[in-house]
Amino acid sequence: MPSLVGSEMCIRDSTNIELLLVNDNEPFDKYTEELRERVAQYERDSRFHFIVQNKHINGAVARNVGIREAKGEYVALLDDDDWWETDKIEKQVNAFQTIGADYGVVSCKVKRVKGENCFEAWPRYADGYVYKDILALRASYTTDSLLFRHTALDNVGYFDEGLFRHQDLQLLVNFTYQYKIYVVDEYLVNVDVSDANNRPN
Repeated sequence: MPSLVGSEMCIRDSTNIELLLVNDNEPFDKYTEELRERVAQYERDSRFHFIVQNKHINGAVARNVGIREAKGEYVALLDDDDWWETDKIEKQVNAFQTIGADYGVVSCKVKRVKGENCFEAWPRYADGYVYKDILALRASYTTDSLLFRHTALDNVGYFDEGLFRHQDLQLLVNFTYQYKIYVVDEYLVNVDVSDANNRPN
């Protein structure tokens, strides 16, 4: 069963999936109250879990909260301003059925979009133990593109909560030192780069 950790709704008609929505705002600010109202219609769905943290710290903490609460065999992460193609998880789970246990994560290709237009297709991908390629910037992945084996994440460790930036780089280097990454050769993720804060360096 996949666990989806993120901050936007995307439950499909499936009983074999859960969605954990981690609120990364202060627990009683206007954004949290607006979010409570928005997701109230889903609260009777047993697959949906709305998690409000005691206080805002950083994205690494929010992601780790979701990962620790997730019950699924696989874990995927989704930021609130990005979106997946509807068959992303299905294709990645299918890929896991064809690869060995030395592969701990499946990724895919990513489009960077601005408004209605594709800004850039992200071509920097590699398979295998890619930690050297990531460090040398020869390969690049977005957190939204990844589907992890939960047991592999537990083994490697999660996001470094002491980092306020580049937590994804830290996790991926540690992870791909111990496990291979497999890339589905399709554009299944859309990353919104309208906000300058979302543009990769």
